[in-house]
Amino acid sequence: MTALDVHAQRRLDDYAALVRSIDARFNALAGPVFRTDAGGLYDAYLASFTDPDVRQQHSCSCCRTFIERFGGLATVGDDGALAPALWDPATAPAPYRAVVAALQQRVSQARITMLFLSEQTMYGKPASGPWQHLAITAATVFEGSGLRNGWQTACARREAFGQAQFLVDLHAARAAASGQRQDNLLYRRVARAPMGFCHPRSSMIATLLDDIVAGTPLGEAAASWNAKMDGLRYQRPQVAPTPGAIKAARIAFAKLGAFPALQRRFATMDDIQPYGGRTRTTPPGAAPAPRRTGRTA
Repeated sequence: MTALDVHAQRRLDDYAALVRSIDARFNALAGPVFRTDAGGLYDAYLASFTDPDVRQQHSCSCCRTFIERFGGLATVGDDGALAPALWDPATAPAPYRAVVAALQQRVSQARITMLFLSEQTMYGKPASGPWQHLAITAATVFEGSGLRNGWQTACARREAFGQAQFLVDLHAARAAASGQRQDNLLYRRVARAPMGFCHPRSSMIATLLDDIVAGTPLGEAAASWNAKMDGLRYQRPQVAPTPGAIKAARIAFAKLGAFPALQRRFATMDDIQPYGGRTRTTPPGAAPAPRRTGRTA
């Protein structure tokens, strides 16, 4: 084996160690993981290689896809600081510490955009031919309710974050004003707020705010929040409706004129008209059966 071959093998070994360190860090996370708006990560990744030849060797479409999709993931510490979910120079092999440090800095300065949930067991493409790529084998995956996948559940959770952000911005705006202007700003923001944002006590966000006010560690508060927002429980009935609830629902349906939407009947052969108004039982040459409209009880 030549000196060049030895050098190339060492680089491959270091890269494999980098992949293992990323995988180990992600799978060791205990709290929720979030997507961020960290941008330019792949460019920062390549720019960190000062040697043009080494930079070219690391120019890879598979790794680019991985970094752009998962490189900006982060968690939040009890002190509120953002911590990259993948990048830790302390655990990276020596040749890649500067690279990892550059990515860590960018993600640490980013802003959270939404929760990260995924049913995938593999993030990225671990290999193509003889080449190894950045990838993670997820030790745990999101188990949906069957009605929503991970992305849909995360989007639903983001609506709650929107309400929390509204309350934070509202308090900041009032703090920056004084006297009657505080009430003026309050009325203006409430008038523009989406329906439901102004009633935090009647929403799930109230339980999260109570935990924060009580000084509950962020990890525990997040775990409690996730349990309450579980797709199998949140906004799904846990007990039979009370007579009062049924009466209120009937009144609401009457006001909306929505009762026809609940009317049902059994279908008949005359309802099956897939070919120009003719049913499968219509004799050749016969006039099409009259089409029924509306629903009857």
